[in-house]
Amino acid sequence: MALALAGDVVLASQDASLRLVFGQRHLVPDAALSDLLISAVGARKALSLSLLSQNLTADEAMTLGLVDKVCSRDELDRTVNQTVDSLAEAGPETVLLMKRLFVHEDPVRKAVEGMAQALAFKHAE
Repeated sequence: MALALAGDVVLASQDASLRLVFGQRHLVPDAALSDLLISAVGARKALSLSLLSQNLTADEAMTLGLVDKVCSRDELDRTVNQTVDSLAEAGPETVLLMKRLFVHEDPVRKAVEGMAQALAFKHAE
């Protein structure tokens, strides 16, 4: 689930599932993960997901706003490629400005955004 929370656009196949296992393993989520989860689903649902280690189907994750699109496993590669093409058409400057507009400017989000930017530029090389 942590990777889904860090993504700007999250795609999943119908047979995917997301789960936090912290409560089951007597652990507490780190600050970055808990902040992203609270922002995505609200404090009460974030607590519930963390404590109960509930397994979410891809459709349930999409209903909660953790996943943007669910498709069949056969369609996943095509859907990913279409999404990447759409992002590339927008251009890096536009994507960066949109991220600044829609993502709150707090330290945790800045750190996550910085890591995402570093990965994106590394991948583009």
